[in-house]
Amino acid sequence: MRAPAVLVLIFAWSAAPLAGQQHAHGDMPAAEPHDVSPHLRVTPARVPTGADSARGDSLVRVARQAVSRYQSVELAEQDGYKVRSKAMTQAKLLHYTSLANGFRARSSFDPARPTSLLYERSASGHLRLIGVMYTMPASATLDDLDARVPLGLVQWHLHTSICMPRGREARNAADFIGRNAKFGPRGSITTEEACVQAGGRFRAQSFGWMVHVNVMSGDPWAPGQEHMHQGMD
Repeated sequence: MRAPAVLVLIFAWSAAPLAGQQHAHGDMPAAEPHDVSPHLRVTPARVPTGADSARGDSLVRVARQAVSRYQSVELAEQDGYKVRSKAMTQAKLLHYTSLANGFRARSSFDPARPTSLLYERSASGHLRLIGVMYTMPASATLDDLDARVPLGLVQWHLHTSICMPRGREARNAADFIGRNAKFGPRGSITTEEACVQAGGRFRAQSFGWMVHVNVMSGDPWAPGQEHMHQGMD
């Protein structure tokens, strides 16, 4: 069985080797989501079980069959997947999001209808479909998340302490993207006080739980796969 892959905003982190361990989920101490950066909270790592692997394989098969047709970004856009912020159009990893699928995911789960399609930008600028993103409300429990995408295979994440600039134009400014960003989920502002002083709007948590699955990869759950929400450098 494979160790869980942790998909995070700025860096890739993987769980310690689990070879030889035979623990089931119930044998492990209870754990809660924890912060790995001022802007990122993740679910606790779990030892994968055979049932996790079987559910994961099924999810990948269904999702891959459903989204393979979106090798073309244009076709994805025709079906309602859009980049929702102009500031994100130059990212290394682009999220093409369906608002309809995201709304539906609040109360039900269909692996064939992901909230977002993930495209990786090559050096030449070509966008290649690599995977999908699923979402759940921030109020979801660990059991809720695990029921959709097993916590033994991958860790869900939640964006926290986000300072957003006021106005759409400000979101396209240099202080919202790149290594030296001031606003947003990679920004240097991490407190409400600093956000107010900068003229922004503070969000203790932004959106809900999210998880990336690289369904177009030969090894979708491989440790070390990088979560690049803000890969705009």
